[in-house]
Formats: sequence, C-alpha cells, structure tokens
Amino acid sequence: MLFAISKILTTNKGKPYSPKYLSQFVIDKIRETNLPFLEGRHGNISPHFFRHYFAIQSLINGADIYRIQQTLDHESIKTTEIYLEKMVKKENNAALKWDEKIFK
Repeated sequence: MLFAISKILTTNKGKPYSPKYLSQFVIDKIRETNLPFLEGRHGNISPHFFRHYFAIQSLINGADIYRIQQTLDHESIKTTEIYLEKMVKKENNAALKWDEKIFK
C-alpha cells in the first residue's frame, strides 16, 4: 500500500517518496499521537500494525473471518488466520473457563 502511495506523493523536486521513508513518517506521526492503546507498548507501531489491529477489532465486533479476509484483500484465509492467531489462542485459554470463585 505504501508503495502505491509513494508513486502519488512526490517531493518538492517531483520525485516519489520511497516506501521506507513514508513508513517511517507514519511511525513518527503515530508516536506523536499518544493514543491511549499505545501506552506501555515498546517499539514502533508501524502502518502494518493497524492492519492487524483492524482484523482483531473486526473479529471482536462480530465480523466473520471471511469478511475480514476480503476487507484486508488477503488472497488466502491462512494469512487472515495468522493475523488473528494470538487473540484466538488467548480467548481459547482453558484457564479463562474457570469459575472466579475458585480464586477467592
């Protein structure tokens, strides 16, 4: 996606920005926002991070995996599954099925 954008946006000399430059620019702007969900995160939040975030939030809000796949334009459902794997694994953790009373 950034590659396509780099062809549209040009420097003041008419040259296209490199995808690497645009990616770093977006990372810097994200860092400047101080969005609440970024608190406590270490490292960069890349533009690609938002694709993963979108996929996870879509699943949480009831979208099925096939709709998420289509929206993200993944050729394979396997790619979408990779995006969602950590969250699904966490949700399916057997310990989350335990009754809270056990811990009181």
